[in-house]
Amino acid sequence: MKKNRILSSKGKSGLKKKNEHTNELVTLAGRIHKEVMQNIDGKITQAMNDAVKTLDNVNEGNNTN
Repeated sequence: MKKNRILSSKGKSGLKKKNEHTNELVTLAGRIHKEVMQNIDGKITQAMNDAVKTLDNVNEGNNTN
């Protein structure tokens, strides 16, 4: 019975607003996650490229065998 009173006192519009706000937060979190992962991926790729260039210099360009 308490749940019914709580839901009816807030009304459907209150629940709808909360649901929309939650959906916005989830969408924003997904966007932020994507950007962070792209940033990390870019840094890993750059680090691997730098490591290969360094090895290439150490091995006098013989890393392509």
